[in-house]
Amino acid sequence: MRYRKLILVALFSFSGTLFPLGVGATSPGEADLPAARDRFQQAEWALAQGDMARFARLSASLKDYPLAPDLAIAALVRGLDQAQTSEVEALIAAQAGTAPGERLRRLWLGRLAREKRWTEYARLYVDNGSETRECLYRRALLNTGDAAAAFDGLADLYLTGGSLPDVCDPLFATWAQSESFNPDLVWRRIELALARGNNSIARFQGRYLPTAEQPWLDFRLAAGAKTSRFPTPPAGEHPRRARVIAAALADFATRQPDSALDLLAGRFSDLPPARAGLVHAAAGLALAQGGESARALAELDRLPPGAGSLTLQEQRLRAGLKLGAWQLLPAWISALPDKERRRAPWQYWLGRALEQTQDTGSPDPLSQAIAAYRRAADDRSLWGFLAAERLGIPKKIDHKAIPISPQRLQELLDSPRAARLRELAALERDVEIRREWREYSRALERAHQGEAQAIALREAAALAQALGFRIQAILILAKSGYWDDLELRFPLLHTDHVSGAARATGVPESWLLAIIRQESIFSPDAISPANAIGLMQLLPSTAREVARRLELAPPATEDLIDPALNIRLGSAYLAHLDKHFGGHDALATAAYNAGPTAVRRWLPQSPSQQPIAADVWIATIPYHETRAYVDRVLTYRVLYDHRLGHPLPMLSDLLAPVGPR
Repeated sequence: MRYRKLILVALFSFSGTLFPLGVGATSPGEADLPAARDRFQQAEWALAQGDMARFARLSASLKDYPLAPDLAIAALVRGLDQAQTSEVEALIAAQAGTAPGERLRRLWLGRLAREKRWTEYARLYVDNGSETRECLYRRALLNTGDAAAAFDGLADLYLTGGSLPDVCDPLFATWAQSESFNPDLVWRRIELALARGNNSIARFQGRYLPTAEQPWLDFRLAAGAKTSRFPTPPAGEHPRRARVIAAALADFATRQPDSALDLLAGRFSDLPPARAGLVHAAAGLALAQGGESARALAELDRLPPGAGSLTLQEQRLRAGLKLGAWQLLPAWISALPDKERRRAPWQYWLGRALEQTQDTGSPDPLSQAIAAYRRAADDRSLWGFLAAERLGIPKKIDHKAIPISPQRLQELLDSPRAARLRELAALERDVEIRREWREYSRALERAHQGEAQAIALREAAALAQALGFRIQAILILAKSGYWDDLELRFPLLHTDHVSGAARATGVPESWLLAIIRQESIFSPDAISPANAIGLMQLLPSTAREVARRLELAPPATEDLIDPALNIRLGSAYLAHLDKHFGGHDALATAAYNAGPTAVRRWLPQSPSQQPIAADVWIATIPYHETRAYVDRVLTYRVLYDHRLGHPLPMLSDLLAPVGPR
């Protein structure tokens, strides 16, 4: 215990304040830093080897070193099972908001949960986005007699279509027996789970329903099964009868639209219009998939305003775009929730629809179209840029740097937090750097609300940019909701490699930078869940195939984190896709994300089919991820041309009609 006490004495002799939380040491003089850095690494080695006497001596000599608290925490973690509560809580308090301090909190909370020390758990809990931690905290509140706080806001956690940690089950079970619980929540979660194909999760929710409702759950699950017959609902009344039957019929309509519509007109004709509208819309979407355009549009038009989820309303609009239902689209757009309706994409499509219907006798559709385009053009996005081109006005760029005074930025640069980050960078601790910024931003979010939170996060992003942590600056600024600092959000990195690749392949620099920005946010060592690697997120198999075409040696997986090689191979692959799709940049961009096979499936399949307008094709890409990807890459391409000082491209020149290939 002697070495631990020595470390703690050194730790609590530190002074200095960090915005917004204190973390300990100030820095030694710049000339002393290399020596201190060397002693810090020696201390880490001594601790790893169990040489506690040497570790204690080295730690005592580092009391002014920015990373000295990390040593104290590492030593305490090593003997955490024997640690005293007072010393652990003191260190957590002193290092709150730092990566080592929050690691200690996580480990200690784990011990407290295992030992059911709920009072201490509740006292030390902070929200870090973990569902497991939140459920344990709420259980701690329950076990310390504060059921009201335990259940307050619990629906936000519960209502998901995915699975939740097992530690949440006792909490939900107790909640389901309380007076504050509403079985409607269970039915909402059942529908969320079924929408994602998670039938087992939907079935599991039956434990929270009253016994009398179990047959209705069995009925709902049977309707969700992939069968050709609609099950018979339970006899008798049920407070949610219309809701459950309508959801079941809508599910059935996705497979058997005609049978579902017959049932709706017959046995279930008593469903309220809003509920019946869900069945009509589901049948309409299925009929559209089957090529029955006229019937599909008639059924889709029977969804009452305000009925159905936002997802369903957007599916209807995309089906309308694909089928060219221009006369119906204005009314369907007006049925969207107000906030969604005002967004640039739907204002753009409102303008497009009104343009198409200006000869139908409706009052002044052209001026209404122009007004819609003007609203869309105020947005810095693909749809705003396209609207601006239709109006013949400049695209909105409007760069505005983060509003922070030089004095405030200097305060942050002089802070212990900045000193910590500089040392982590000097030691090339990339993983620790990412953790430090993550905990810093979480601490800011916990400490502030509303506009104060946004300001704190903007200032942290400015600090990250000033210290050279460009990726972290982008991520933190996004949390603040400030979108106008284009120099921070769209940095010019790896430009030598990008310029060389552009010359070699003919792919514009702005396009390559846009792909890199979307794929990896310029992180050379990024690895996706699908094992795509590096700046341009190449699968090893794709990288080897491209290298073969370039007559290069097959790259090892670890080679793909090299920026030069990754950009060379990624740009060559993008150029290959562009050539494959006849120089159509939107198709090549979609193929970079979803693969060329999927994109070929989305093209008109018959030579007799009319080409599809490229904006319609982009808006109706079946995969949500790819649809958003193409949207962003085309937006970023314009912004990178601006950053590079190039003339802004006319997107209409890049987006030729999409025909069979």
